[in-house]
Amino acid sequence: MEAVGRLCGISWGQGGHTLERAVERGRARKPRRLPIRLGVDEKSLTRGPASLEAYWRQFSQEERAQVEAVAMDLWDPYIAATKACVPQAESRP
Repeated sequence: MEAVGRLCGISWGQGGHTLERAVERGRARKPRRLPIRLGVDEKSLTRGPASLEAYWRQFSQEERAQVEAVAMDLWDPYIAATKACVPQAESRP
């Protein structure tokens, strides 16, 4: 960021603000979809089962029903959050 600031003649803060706006625009353009197969690891931006449950809850029940497989750390709170939010998670191998 510092080198870009020097090249463009802007401050660190201006560069950071420009980056944040670009990320917001990119996220707004990207279609929101739930993969049918996904992996979960505790090394996330917001750690813990509450963040995993919040992730699941942003999708409709119908979207969550399409999930075929979830690979995750064998941590009981993650397993519980997935079972609570993904239909038929308990019955899938």
